[in-house]
Amino acid sequence: MKKLTGLKEQDFQTQALLRQMEREQREHNFLVTPFEKIDFTIFDIETTGFNPFKGDVTLSIGAVKIQQMEITKEQFHTFIQYEEEIPEVAKKITGITEEDLKGGVTRSEAWRSFMEFAKSTVFVAHHAKHEKQFMRQEVWREFRQMVQPYVLDTAWLAGKLMGVNDNFALDHCCNHFEIQIEKRHHALWDATATAELLLAMIHQLRENKIESIHECYLHLT
Repeated sequence: MKKLTGLKEQDFQTQALLRQMEREQREHNFLVTPFEKIDFTIFDIETTGFNPFKGDVTLSIGAVKIQQMEITKEQFHTFIQYEEEIPEVAKKITGITEEDLKGGVTRSEAWRSFMEFAKSTVFVAHHAKHEKQFMRQEVWREFRQMVQPYVLDTAWLAGKLMGVNDNFALDHCCNHFEIQIEKRHHALWDATATAELLLAMIHQLRENKIESIHECYLHLT
């Protein structure tokens, strides 16, 4: 873990970016903004395990953007350097190998680049608690800056629209909306599938006169 005195100039610049992102979310009332006027960053991570507080770390980050209700051509994907052997379970699930990570970037560069990619947008993830926990823990470790952006959880939204109580897996939700995942447990392709899922759900919401995130909480909870 970096000490404050061990931070580099680039780390301080990233701190400033993170503070700016949080100010933008506070000042821009995106919860009541119509869906079509929101820029979304839909992201996914692949990790060594499920607990960032017990040593598990992010191996890759993938993200796409939605603007004006369309997935743009802007994409983000990176592998992250990892000096230890990848747990066999993680290898089996993600298909990521040590060779993949040799071409990766440092953990600080991965999160710095992702935040630059995602600035001025609303974050979206499927089972967002997982992404939020790793993001907060690793950003704090690398930059000594707390980051707590709002993240719209498509698993929560899918559960409300699908009327199910127990299966919010990305595969199941995508099957329900007839969305194909090109490569499961690959951060970029999972992010792309989540973006398609979000658009399908927004279409259903708008058919029911629900036009914003605030109205989702108002009518679906």
